[in-house]
Amino acid sequence: MRNEFSTIRISTKVAGNKMNRKLETGIPVMTKEGKLQVNKMWIHQVDWTLEEQFAKDKSHVLMYGVSNRDEHGEYYDFGKSGNVIKMGAGIREQMSYGNVVYYNKFDLKLLEKALVDLSVSKLDMKDRKFILRTGEYGAIQFNKAVLDVVSGWSAFSYLRGSDQPGIISKANSNLHQTALTAGFQFVGYRAPNNVEVFLEVDPFYDDPVRNKVPHPDGGVTESYRYDILYIGSTEEPNIQIAKIKGEEEHRGYQFGLIQQRKVA
Repeated sequence: MRNEFSTIRISTKVAGNKMNRKLETGIPVMTKEGKLQVNKMWIHQVDWTLEEQFAKDKSHVLMYGVSNRDEHGEYYDFGKSGNVIKMGAGIREQMSYGNVVYYNKFDLKLLEKALVDLSVSKLDMKDRKFILRTGEYGAIQFNKAVLDVVSGWSAFSYLRGSDQPGIISKANSNLHQTALTAGFQFVGYRAPNNVEVFLEVDPFYDDPVRNKVPHPDGGVTESYRYDILYIGSTEEPNIQIAKIKGEEEHRGYQFGLIQQRKVA
């Protein structure tokens, strides 16, 4: 898939007479040398807030960015500088060209088929480990789907010593002298042919600001989405950020003037 590097900028304006204002409580930061430094000026608070927003904007571009290149490879968006604005496809758009499966009722048979299809003749038996990224409601749904399969198993009865999962434990309550609490949640599953999947909850999937479509079972529809990812090893990841060498992020300050005018 042909992609394009995304470009993004952010700016803010600060009144010049605020430059020397001090903070009631300083902002602790870590320097490049690893030393703790406390910034006590109000301008540092502005700086920190802007950096926080910039980091969020970059994360959204990487995940939800949509390419603005047309079918002829042309761009029609221009910034204030007159230079063309290029937006590359984010992870979501790139994934949309891959294997997509829609479901009305989630079950492990559907998941097993999708994972095995991604593994057969492509991955060695020892490399069939996947991350299943979803929302909080998706995690609940996944747990129920696993329960439907393992409810008849007596696996827990074979656990001994330190392997006991602690499904039932004591609790402090004025309702009973020997009060107990019980519960567990499945966050992974081992399918046939050494296929393993592990659950990971992403708060973006439950964000009601970005995701507007409600789900009849509660939450938003996005929370029931499952993205199957395989990121490889730390030495050879197959999902990584690509940057242009020598074109790191640039930051700068532009000083202006404050004009005072008297009115008679």
